[in-house]
Amino acid sequence: MRYYVAYPLYIICDLQCWYCWFKRAQFATGETQSIGITPQQWNRWRDTHLRNAEEILVEFTGGETFMPRNVKVMRDFMDHTSMERLDMLTNGIQPWAVYEAFVRDYGSRINRIGMSYHRMMLGTAQKALFRENAKRLRDAGVCVYVKELLAPQVYKEVLAAQDGWKADEIDVKLADFRPPRDKHHSDGWHSFGVAQMDQEYVRTIGHPCSCRHGYKTIIIQSRWTPGDVIACWFNQVVVGNVVENTFNPNAEVVREANGVLVKGVPLTYNDRFVKQEQSQRAVAVHG
Repeated sequence: MRYYVAYPLYIICDLQCWYCWFKRAQFATGETQSIGITPQQWNRWRDTHLRNAEEILVEFTGGETFMPRNVKVMRDFMDHTSMERLDMLTNGIQPWAVYEAFVRDYGSRINRIGMSYHRMMLGTAQKALFRENAKRLRDAGVCVYVKELLAPQVYKEVLAAQDGWKADEIDVKLADFRPPRDKHHSDGWHSFGVAQMDQEYVRTIGHPCSCRHGYKTIIIQSRWTPGDVIACWFNQVVVGNVVENTFNPNAEVVREANGVLVKGVPLTYNDRFVKQEQSQRAVAVHG
């Protein structure tokens, strides 16, 4: 079995993207300012519940991956684990020395590094730094790609820039852009975005869904109880807990036209309910 694991970091970032969900969560509630688990607890949980793992691909999720506080968390994780390989995302504008040191120490365990190009938020100097960092990661032997958001405000620039990235021998992936309550969004625009987006981000209606094609998804977060394992970002039914060393492997996530459904597991976990608005969606599945 191949597993994709979303492992939590601190919700900190040096960009203030107006469309970022994490920015809203951070400043509205401050609810995700703790990691909630240790690498030692993760190792115990992994050895208990993922004994059939042929591969474990970890993506650190939070704010900006390479902010100093998060680098400390990642280094602690890497120093106390062995089989896990990394898929990483960064905003691409951290000092080169930060990327260089991490690649030097853990490069053999890095599967790839994605660089999210927040075109609408970056100034001229930041855009130049982003491109230079991408080239340096490429030259360091890292599998690197640029992730561009197909936002209505800049989609012509995004499409025009693809040849430039390809000329630099850097892969580019186009992602759909659909922030909540975006005044520029329409169903017609969404259809255009889906048609252009990279196949990695396409999810088929009516079929089992995962964050990474070909992998079973494990999402760890600490919004309610430290170490909770949830079934899906969009329907956060709790299916286990790393700290408590528990897990229900029977969850099946299915994307439907009206949302994401979670099947095969109870609505409650150890007498804990998920957030109310998501509980209502889950009732339709389990009831």
